[in-house]
Amino acid sequence: ARCRLALRSGDPVSITNPDFRFNNTLHVEDLAGFIIALCGRTWSGAWAFPIGARMPMTIRDLIEAMKTTIGSMSTIDVSTDTRPPFAISSDLAIREFGYQPVSVREVINRFIADA
Repeated sequence: ARCRLALRSGDPVSITNPDFRFNNTLHVEDLAGFIIALCGRTWSGAWAFPIGARMPMTIRDLIEAMKTTIGSMSTIDVSTDTRPPFAISSDLAIREFGYQPVSVREVINRFIADA
């Protein structure tokens, strides 16, 4: 959300780990649909699992796609970060609960169109 705001304002955007393949996102409508589908299933016990998007994009490509879609003139600066990046595995949710992730690009396009 901060990047979207900066891009819309023409402010510089700072990113880290530009070549990391990012999938740690989902759209609220997809989350709601998944929860509704879970409510219609019969299962027992407690489960905890992450869910994310499919078809990861590098951080650089993701921000460039947002920039292009918005029509921004913002600069994109790469800075260093000591924290290691991480990706989400939706495998358990897909296998056990029928989760159907959408692509990172689709999530980002819908996110940009929302505001």
